[in-house]
Amino acid sequence: MIKKYPLKFTAFIFFVIFCTLSFFVYLTLGSGSTSSLIEQMLHREQVIARSGAKSIRSLLLASSNSLFILARNEKIILPSSQTQILLEQTVNNWLETPLSQISLIDTKGKVIAAASNQDKILNLNAVATGRDYFENGLKLPKNGLFVGKPILPRLPGLQNKYLIPVSIPVYNQDRITGIIMATFYVSDLTSAYLDPLKISDQTNIILLDEAGNFLSSVHPEIIGQNIFEYFNNHPFLGDKIIMPMFKEKIKQGGEQKLDIAIPNLSTGKVTRTLTAFSPINLGNNKLMLLVTTPVDDALVFISPYIIRNLLGIIISFFISIFITLFLFNRYIKN
Repeated sequence: MIKKYPLKFTAFIFFVIFCTLSFFVYLTLGSGSTSSLIEQMLHREQVIARSGAKSIRSLLLASSNSLFILARNEKIILPSSQTQILLEQTVNNWLETPLSQISLIDTKGKVIAAASNQDKILNLNAVATGRDYFENGLKLPKNGLFVGKPILPRLPGLQNKYLIPVSIPVYNQDRITGIIMATFYVSDLTSAYLDPLKISDQTNIILLDEAGNFLSSVHPEIIGQNIFEYFNNHPFLGDKIIMPMFKEKIKQGGEQKLDIAIPNLSTGKVTRTLTAFSPINLGNNKLMLLVTTPVDDALVFISPYIIRNLLGIIISFFISIFITLFLFNRYIKN
């Protein structure tokens, strides 16, 4: 057949090679496009983390303006039967924010009055002594502000989730009489500012303290655990390389972004994951906000285009062969 139809055979081989090479060229270019898209999605995650970190810090600091006004009110300086009503009114003004509670605490650590946005009656027998927001709050000047370390609440009526406390001193002339303390649920802070920006439903928003303890995550079972101890107790392939690198990134405290393979906390399987870090500096507290998304979820938006283009080139491949054979068959007959 080669001798009988040399031109036809040559053309056929040519088009087969041409289409095959085109197919591999397409795959190569597609791979490059995928890498570019992953880098873009990783950059998007970094922007989300940075925006969330700034929003959380801004809210905590902006709340101080209301607390300063509250601390100068006569009903706070000289507590009366109207003090509780004043606190409730202030909390109602912050209903659309992650603020959970405002308390008036005297210099002995006794809670004089407290109002929560959860409409529950609070037990005021708890004391604040020993808490850093209280001990440091009593040392503040008149216009001072202290953001305490994340804590678990002692007052009944509040959820057993981490809170970030903010303290403002209360002065009667030049004598400190107590502090105003406002608390914000960490989980509400992250959900309010970051949930609307998630890349996918599998995107996890994590807040860590400087020791690496989970303060917030979509997986409540890990809250309070240390991230390094957790993965030490749940080893995975490559953990001896990845976890030291992870720890170093957190210790550095700056913005970071990684494309790494770590266990998915939902499935337990090691999954290629896009991870962005952004620090939140609150006085002496240094928190780290992480946004993580599985690569497959990040790429799901382009999968229809990949399939469409792949089908298109396969169809073109066979059409090219068909047309080539048809034309050269007509040519030979003529």
